[in-house]
Amino acid sequence: MTNLTASPLIDQAAGLAQEGLEYAIAHGLVRYRKDGSIGHLPFTLYPWEAPAGFYEHGKRVSPLYNKLYHRVSQQRDFLDEHLAASREVDDFVKGLYNCLPEKPISRPWLFLSRHDFMPAVTPKGILPKQVETNLMAASLGYASQRVNAAIRFLYSGTDLGKKVVPHKGGSTICQGLALGYKHYANPGQVILFIVPPGEVNAFDQRSMQAELVLEYGIPVVRTTLDELGDLGELRDGYTCLHGKSAAIAYFRAGYSPDHYQNELAWKGRRLLEHSQTMSIPSVTIQLANTKKIQQVLGDQAMLEKFVSPQEAVELLETMVAMSPVDGSLHGATGRELALQQPENWVLKPSREGGGNNYFGEDMVKHLNQLSKRDAEAFIIMEAIKQDSFRAVRLVEEKVVDDQCVTEMGHFSYALWDEGKSEPEFEDTEGYLLRTKHVHNREGLVLGGYSFLDTAAIP
Repeated sequence: MTNLTASPLIDQAAGLAQEGLEYAIAHGLVRYRKDGSIGHLPFTLYPWEAPAGFYEHGKRVSPLYNKLYHRVSQQRDFLDEHLAASREVDDFVKGLYNCLPEKPISRPWLFLSRHDFMPAVTPKGILPKQVETNLMAASLGYASQRVNAAIRFLYSGTDLGKKVVPHKGGSTICQGLALGYKHYANPGQVILFIVPPGEVNAFDQRSMQAELVLEYGIPVVRTTLDELGDLGELRDGYTCLHGKSAAIAYFRAGYSPDHYQNELAWKGRRLLEHSQTMSIPSVTIQLANTKKIQQVLGDQAMLEKFVSPQEAVELLETMVAMSPVDGSLHGATGRELALQQPENWVLKPSREGGGNNYFGEDMVKHLNQLSKRDAEAFIIMEAIKQDSFRAVRLVEEKVVDDQCVTEMGHFSYALWDEGKSEPEFEDTEGYLLRTKHVHNREGLVLGGYSFLDTAAIP
């Protein structure tokens, strides 16, 4: 494998900063800063060299994760059994349960997902290991495809540029949403975008909205959970807002307790769950994607309750060891292993989404304070080890050059009709590559922890 990071081109990457910055601003690779001004998103000036087979492997297994979590989400008894303890100690999980209707409402199930993998060093070579699956608010697809285009532009005419394969992760999610609308909507209905107040990532969302309106002719209404709880109503079985009936509610918020600051927000979520409006995702899909359920599914016999034995093997190859804090793992409890070898484990809250994880000495401190009861809201996860590489990036118009690690998330969609075992349609195309300093623990781009990258694929 050619070592691109040894290429003279990487030593010249900093010289492309101004050209890259102007391309980024010209093509909407931007975000709101905290002070309300607009600045560029942090992005690479040189592509990451993907190990042979890594990209293809992650892309191949991503549809299996959609299938797995769809089937898990349909088994309410399974969710109830394995989330019973979390429901007792985690107010957020309890709040989600309180949104569910007594009887399930018949409607299709649409997944707009991003499956995140790290290039882990294993005895079998470099393999994609699952960090998490995003079944809610899978974002930065348009930003990612714009970084990809920027690098192809900056390195056009070079052998390196030819290895940066074009992708359109944002358009993939948009296509899935448009197909779902065409499959399910009545004439005149709209798609609701559920967004948080003061959204700094509005530009990524506006790109999706524009494509839906201009390319597909689908009307979109942006709203918050608070506004939906205050002004939304049930009409002819569907959620309505400002007199407009919604076929689909697409969530770009709702995955964090911070998005439910008052009862109005919870009222808005309950309204959707009690209507025929198709939520992406539904509460049961969100519950199926908690870290607790992810941990329970990391077992061959358990996986075979939902997928074939061969599919179970393929999924397990991309999974890492996970355990309840006080559950059995490698002959000890997860807590004991994490306290003994904190560099090899991560403490994660059960809910979906990055952030709020505990590493190293912070994890040790938190574990020592965590009661057995409160520990039910967390899991212990094996730390994924990968080789670092040199990266050159642009952050707040400044060039940064140091050693980094990365993770690749594959965008995909799939729709299942009620009672059907196979999807009506599905596709996986495009990715989000997030790279960060080798000693950085978190991976959120909008949180300032990592930067947008793209891959040179051998």
